[in-house]
Amino acid sequence: MNNYSLFTNASLNPELKVGVGDYLIVPESFIKTPSNLITISELDEILVLRRFENTSSVKLELQIVLWALEEYCIGSTSSGSGKHHIYYDF
Repeated sequence: MNNYSLFTNASLNPELKVGVGDYLIVPESFIKTPSNLITISELDEILVLRRFENTSSVKLELQIVLWALEEYCIGSTSSGSGKHHIYYDF
């Protein structure tokens, strides 16, 4: 059974209604790895960014979670077993 964690974040320019969101989906083993053993290059390979237009702060947070889940489901080869935890900052 594979357990995964999804971390999301968002930043918005409210005047332009433009924001940038990112997500990181990692296996439970990654979470349990001591931080001093994780390199910037490892994070760079798995951190995904996207620009959103015509949005608001709450809408952007939801867009990012839905986008990340969609990307995960499209790219996932797992059988769906295991737990998936979502962490965001509403």
